[in-house]
Amino acid sequence: TPADELRLLMDWLAAIGTLVAVELVTRKKWQGFALHVLNGGLWLWIMWHSQLWGLVALEVVFVLQASTSLVRWRRANA
Repeated sequence: TPADELRLLMDWLAAIGTLVAVELVTRKKWQGFALHVLNGGLWLWIMWHSQLWGLVALEVVFVLQASTSLVRWRRANA
């Protein structure tokens, strides 16, 4: 069904986004932190539609961690 195809696409986009974000962060690029925050929204969408409620709290922590890391990183390099 189209809904299943959309979900599969979102799964792949979230996985690829996570890998790219991790690679950018390891290269100390601020875009990695920003991508991680944006990608967190995609993961939250997936978790919401899959009813994986236990993972929502984990992803919220990851998004907060990436957000605060981005702010700290930008201040340190300003």
